Amino acid sequence: MTTSQLNVRIDSDLKRRGDEVLAREELAPTSFGNRLALPHSMNASTSQSFLSVVCNDQPMTWGNHEVNLILLLGISPSDRK
Repeated sequence: MTTSQLNVRIDSDLKRRGDEVLAREELAPTSFGNRLALPHSMNASTSQSFLSVVCNDQPMTWGNHEVNLILLLGISPSDRK
């Protein structure tokens, strides 16, 4: 596999996962009144569990709340019990 092919595959995977997270947000926002958002997918589509953290100095609107801390969570099928 060439680097170019690998980049296309990674970009495609990231887009799919991003679309899954946005679809989950359409069901109900994952923000809370304590300035925290916990976006996640409803699907176990990641091969490795991860936690991505965003901490903003200025709050942003997320659903019905203002948030400063965003924790994007992905759990692989092998870690779901």
